[in-house]
Amino acid sequence: MEVTLTPSNALETALQAALADHTQAKALYEHLIKARLYLLSDGQDKPQADGTTELSIMQWHIPVSDGQVHYFVPIFTSQESVDQAKAVMEAEGSEFHGQIEIDAPQAFQLLLTNQMDMALNPNSNLSKVVSSDEIRYMLLPDMALLTQGNQLLLLGKVLASDLPMFGAVRALLAKYPSVKAGYFMESCELDIRRGGQNSVFTLALILEGDRISDDFSRIRSDCRHLHKEVELHGWEVRPYLLKTDKHDAISDYCLGKITPFYRPSLLSRFKTWISR
Repeated sequence: MEVTLTPSNALETALQAALADHTQAKALYEHLIKARLYLLSDGQDKPQADGTTELSIMQWHIPVSDGQVHYFVPIFTSQESVDQAKAVMEAEGSEFHGQIEIDAPQAFQLLLTNQMDMALNPNSNLSKVVSSDEIRYMLLPDMALLTQGNQLLLLGKVLASDLPMFGAVRALLAKYPSVKAGYFMESCELDIRRGGQNSVFTLALILEGDRISDDFSRIRSDCRHLHKEVELHGWEVRPYLLKTDKHDAISDYCLGKITPFYRPSLLSRFKTWISR
């Protein structure tokens, strides 16, 4: 049963606005990361030897295919939303064991560490899945939220520089003298209601010379072959052509926020100069 919530604080007002218009998403995340959130207790909190209590958080579930169920942690954005959920639980015969009030960063870190899926205000008009990509966006300063037409894109530099993909991509790009810089980033499409989707590695490239179109097409083909050879979480490497004379969201992010992971070596530049 879906309940109707009337926004009772700045977070819920921002959430309502973002659900209606994805261009308002930035304000939502600014409020969300600073919010005081509410979790439900399942009534099995355990005292520890050091005098603290281990939180026992209630999970809800929804049916999926083949008789299976999917578990997630409901998170509430106000006391009013908790009270609405409590009324629904009692009407359905479910026990309410109490609530846990917690700052958003601690809540997200806790749930992310325990690999728990989560949703804000489930079964309401202000309902929203919160994905790990969104949490990293809120917690890491090098993640960016970009608007591309009718879509939102989360973009951030890859933190693990020792990934096997790095060496393979550098070797691939070294074959093309027209490549002057390459930026290697993780990215995903963002649906405000459903969270992050379609995660890929974005390989943003600056190419120069008279073979830009041909070389970019060949690099895309090489990346497709590379994806088959080097398995990395199943993510594909998706090339993107940067145009330094034309401002767009991805170009501005790369050129202004992060350093290239690839530039041609002095030796390769010398060979290119000799061949002219």
